[in-house]
Amino acid sequence: MASEKVKVNYGTEEALLAVVDKTKSGKIISWREQCGNLTEELFLQCPRLHEAKELLRLFDFEPYQARIVKPTDGGPAGPVASSTAEQQQGRSSPQPASSPAEPTAEYRLRAVDCPPSRESPPDRSYPPRESPSREPPRRDYCYPPSRESPSNNYGPPSREPPRRDYVYPSSRESRSDNQYPPRESPPGGQGEYRSQGRRDWPPRLPRSLNYDGRTSWHSFLRKFTSYAVSCQWSPSECLDALGWCLEGSASECFSNLRDMGTNSYYHMLTAMGRRFGATRFPEEAIAEFRTARQLPEESLLGWSDRLQALSFEAFGWDQRGDSTQMVLQLCQGCTDKAAGLTALNTRPKSVEEALEAIRWAQHTQRVVYGSEARRTYSASRQQVQQTCMYDQEVDRYDTVIYHHRQPHPLNRSPTVSKGQDVPRPAPVEDRGKVTTPFEVQARNDIGYLKEEVASLKTHAYNTDCMLEEILKTVKSLEFSMLSNARPLSPVATGVPENLEGSESEADLRSGNREAYNR
Repeated sequence: MASEKVKVNYGTEEALLAVVDKTKSGKIISWREQCGNLTEELFLQCPRLHEAKELLRLFDFEPYQARIVKPTDGGPAGPVASSTAEQQQGRSSPQPASSPAEPTAEYRLRAVDCPPSRESPPDRSYPPRESPSREPPRRDYCYPPSRESPSNNYGPPSREPPRRDYVYPSSRESRSDNQYPPRESPPGGQGEYRSQGRRDWPPRLPRSLNYDGRTSWHSFLRKFTSYAVSCQWSPSECLDALGWCLEGSASECFSNLRDMGTNSYYHMLTAMGRRFGATRFPEEAIAEFRTARQLPEESLLGWSDRLQALSFEAFGWDQRGDSTQMVLQLCQGCTDKAAGLTALNTRPKSVEEALEAIRWAQHTQRVVYGSEARRTYSASRQQVQQTCMYDQEVDRYDTVIYHHRQPHPLNRSPTVSKGQDVPRPAPVEDRGKVTTPFEVQARNDIGYLKEEVASLKTHAYNTDCMLEEILKTVKSLEFSMLSNARPLSPVATGVPENLEGSESEADLRSGNREAYNR
């Protein structure tokens, strides 16, 4: 099967067209010009070739090498020229005997009028294509840079060490003096800065990479740092790009800090973090974290995200390993108390386990009680509210009937004259049929409570009557004790003696108790 495959390092564009289309063959040839001999790893890294894995079985990755012939007339051995021009050049300037057998840069030179063949690289005498929108090759393609590499870079790459001061050739949209010196280390401490020519500066920032001072500074800083590390910006470039990403109050704060002399990227991040990172004291965040509850319209994942943000504000990154408080508050503040209790009894170790336990408890509740459980609960709750409103209207009706003569100043019930008919509210049965056992139980409980209240009222009335009778009996005993007491002599009191007794005593003796009480 190896003989049926197309040699990707030898094949021309016509040979590649036998297995792939014109677009893919152009990409492969362009990539071969940049990398030299293609291997399977380099072929998989071909830019904008998404079908590279499927195309591996169609190509043979044998490296390109010039054929070595033995000398016939005592001359040195050398590579066989693949064209007439190379043969003439080889005869005119033979290689010395001490030269190595590996190919040199001379075999890359070919005549323009030489027809292409499968054993020789194609004729690419025209310069490489240039496009204003084409980005320079990235370093993560892992192709070795060369000090001397013509446009037709076929064959094995040069063994010279890569140059750090390599400058891309100037184009129509790039500056001729676009050369940057080597730098120390990127903001994230990974790898090195790009010391090549910067054709991508100023960069095209993503639209989502902006901050106006109202959203989360922590999330923006994490996104900006990741983008800066991937682009291998220096601290000065990060400072400039940070200013381009800010808007509103954040941009004003950045300008003020620059005017005050803050020219260091890390000092700028520290100052901006103090301004927009911590908006309140940790004690406030801790108090809010302790009393946080899930909102009725808030989803379970939204409640978890909000609680995690509060936990970060309250405890910071020092407590991120201990998720016990987070799990406890997540289960306690959940709207579904039954699911939260079930999840808490499983003793989850992390927030993910707690969320999974809550969702599983909700799922089992729906499976056991049916899909209509939530709607039935809502309908029952609405029916209970209607029943409570009916009882309030009945109590208001009774208040109007009992106090129609002289209403209390603070009572806002309408005054009703004596004998006027007050419309009684319609019962709950007329408003809708009771369809759930919960509603029937609620009505029974409410009726039982009303009976208990009525019995308490009757008992209070009877107690009041008994107290009145006891008070009257005490008064009568008091006066009887006074009448049986020994009277003082008229001389001692200075009052003339009344032989018939006082008027009250006479009324008491005659049995006129009403006159005596008056």
